Amino acid sequence: MFKLLKILAILPVAIALSACSTDSSEVDNQDIYLSIKMTEESPTGLIKINAEFREKHALGNSIILVDGDHLVVSFNGTPEALSEDKDIIDTDYEASIQTEGELGVFNFSFNRTGFESVSFDIDAPASFQISSPQAGDTFYDGETPKLNWSPANPEGQVSVDGHIKCFAIEEDLELDTDNENETWTALDTGSYYVPLAELARNMRFEVKIEDDVLLTSKACEFDIKLSRENTTYLSDYFASNSKVSMQKYDVVKNMKFYINGFD
Repeated sequence: MFKLLKILAILPVAIALSACSTDSSEVDNQDIYLSIKMTEESPTGLIKINAEFREKHALGNSIILVDGDHLVVSFNGTPEALSEDKDIIDTDYEASIQTEGELGVFNFSFNRTGFESVSFDIDAPASFQISSPQAGDTFYDGETPKLNWSPANPEGQVSVDGHIKCFAIEEDLELDTDNENETWTALDTGSYYVPLAELARNMRFEVKIEDDVLLTSKACEFDIKLSRENTTYLSDYFASNSKVSMQKYDVVKNMKFYINGFD
């Protein structure tokens, strides 16, 4: 119930923020906030691209590309136009590119009618894979799993996302599920000890404030996501804080974690 109330509280705000839109023909480049997110799950080689145009800042009106304005992405000389994706929340633009695992530079061209066209690049992060832990592994409260991956890049950083889904009994004796997520930043050395205790502590707190009881006899579901990310800021062409980012990630799912019902 607590999670549902949070969603219901946020939803009207999200709809209100996205209710208005502006045609691109009415907006100069410097008044466009552009956010491009690129993701690839290792080692698929499939890059998913999502671009969001807004007026002046991240919470501004959604901008609809009109009059021939369009965004094109190229990898190793092969162009792909982003297509419109419109839903109840907002309008964004999407494309997918298969790289077959090749490294390279992605070039974007924002082609406009009546305004200056803009081109910019982003380098793809190096690929990697998680070697351990693996799907099916089981951990217990108090353990600190060691995450290993290769190849490492000691000069860079990685993000580690941990997620657990545990089972609890509500006041009416119905079975419920609770989710907890944490993100940590680490040096890209090829190994990291995941602070699973933080996830467990936060899970116990969430269950407590909901007046539920953890079902400790049933294992929680435990997932880990490891990611590298490159970012290019575009403030020279667009509104402040505009950027394109590319994330490569690997995921280990379907692990088990047995949590204690007390601190």
